[in-house]
Amino acid sequence: MFPRNYAVLVVGGPGAGLFEFCGYLAAFYLDRGDGVVFVETNTPPENVRRQVRTFGVEPLDLEGDRLIFVDCSAAAAPKPRPDPRALTLDRLSDLGDLLRRVNEGIEWVGTPLHVIFDSLTALHLHSHETDVARFFQELATSVRAQGALTCTLQEGVHEDRQVNLLSSIADGLLEMRMDSTLQRLVRMRHMRGMTVTPNWVPFDLGPVREERVGAMLEWSRKRPSR
Repeated sequence: MFPRNYAVLVVGGPGAGLFEFCGYLAAFYLDRGDGVVFVETNTPPENVRRQVRTFGVEPLDLEGDRLIFVDCSAAAAPKPRPDPRALTLDRLSDLGDLLRRVNEGIEWVGTPLHVIFDSLTALHLHSHETDVARFFQELATSVRAQGALTCTLQEGVHEDRQVNLLSSIADGLLEMRMDSTLQRLVRMRHMRGMTVTPNWVPFDLGPVREERVGAMLEWSRKRPSR
């Protein structure tokens, strides 16, 4: 999976599976004993819990110990119902408070640590792009010192300069999309200090294998047909 002390930006369009991928990452890291801070801006933590369960990990058994949710979805809801198990953000535009909440979660779960942030797109609806970039830079710096950061970004919503600015801050850029046959594809555009081949590769989030509790990411090296 992604290396430690790296900040990776994952960009994808509708149907690419960004949310499912984040759920898979959480299950993968939790299953091997790591701590996870899961920041969700689009949907309540219960939906994330449900997604993580599909990969064979019960989040309720780990919350408050190795798993902490930072719930930003309640800040955007007309009648917010804060999740009692999660750290809750009052205003999505308060990026300073958001950073403090994430750092609070980091202190709680300890190391080895992974922060999963889904997604940066929601922040652009409430803050200027330069403020979001500054937040991403500060978040990446904070997390790199203790673990790894994965942030998602919705493709087709942002101008190229916004994507390029965030990509320049990240150590790695992963792209996801769905082709005309509904096959999900992924490619690594770059990864600092590593040689990568930016070819589109079919992938699927496979079911739990009997011999291993947790999620398995199944990759196919066969090149997709055009």
